[in-house]
Amino acid sequence: MVTPKGPGIAFGFSMLIGFVWPLNMESGELTERAHVNFGGMAIALASGAAAALSLVTGVSSALVGVMVAVALLPPTAALGLFVGAGETSLAMGALLLLAVNIVSANLSAQTVLFWRGVRPRTFYEEKEARNGRIVAAVFWFVTLAVLAGFMWWRLQT
Repeated sequence: MVTPKGPGIAFGFSMLIGFVWPLNMESGELTERAHVNFGGMAIALASGAAAALSLVTGVSSALVGVMVAVALLPPTAALGLFVGAGETSLAMGALLLLAVNIVSANLSAQTVLFWRGVRPRTFYEEKEARNGRIVAAVFWFVTLAVLAGFMWWRLQT
């Protein structure tokens, strides 16, 4: 599950930098974070699955950091920079990319945890968790479908 503390700090500092420092709009690295495509969704799905697999197998917790570095930090920093600089259209693209990445990472992580058999320990907890798991899966899937619709619409315009 993605917690808001880290991205919130990154957003705050990058917004301050965007307000104080003029942005280089010729930088492909920065402006690319405002253009959402389905390839970015695939990267976020893969990074969420890799992070969940690393937690389940105990291979390396460093993969969780890689997931954050690849899928969450770049659009968060770009969003803050664009908001600070007053670039509303670019900020909306970065916000969409960040939302897609968060939802994709959570959906793929939940899928991996279910697939690997991570379950509560007691029967009573299992019964309660089953409903929550279904509700969460439907929520993440519907949210991702809505965001994919926004991505498609943004790519058409």
